[in-house]
Amino acid sequence: HTPSSSTDSPRQAASNHRDDGSCSPPQRQAAAISSIASLALDTIFQAARSNILDQPNERKARLCEAVPCESETVELGLRHEELEPLLDFLYTGSLPWEKMEKHIHTLFSLAYSYEILYLWEFCARHILLSLTPSNALQVLELAFRCRHRGLSEAALNCIFQNMEEIVFSSEYQEFALRCRKMCMNMTRAFCMYAKFRGVTGV
Repeated sequence: HTPSSSTDSPRQAASNHRDDGSCSPPQRQAAAISSIASLALDTIFQAARSNILDQPNERKARLCEAVPCESETVELGLRHEELEPLLDFLYTGSLPWEKMEKHIHTLFSLAYSYEILYLWEFCARHILLSLTPSNALQVLELAFRCRHRGLSEAALNCIFQNMEEIVFSSEYQEFALRCRKMCMNMTRAFCMYAKFRGVTGV
């Protein structure tokens, strides 16, 4: 999905981020899942905001308070293993696949925290390529933390289509304890999806 404006910040792009459906398969089931997931996301975003969505900005907020405006040097507070791939990407516009796999979650969070829109979208697309039922909960939580609606929808769709496999996993148990409000609203959304399937037979 291409942002509406190249000057938008990740927060602005996240609030405007909508899937136009051009890449969705034509089957009714896929369309229904996507529609229900989209409706559920508004509720889940709101419910999760207090304990999940604002966490990436805590460090940035503290930094802004600690560094005077007239200072010429800004201390980002990043570890070397975080800073190196970030600088590599900013200088070259890409990273080797192995380095992306190793640092993708850190880069995605940094892109959101420091409003690097191109890196934010780049990471989201990379994560989407590796989305599977086994990592869908982790991707959903990360996408919510970084406010990427398109990636959130994709992860939620994957969870809906593989709910029986996911709900009995140890990852789901940990997710439910860690993100109770999100889990509750996700379960309600899945009930909507299951009811739709029962009515339509898709």
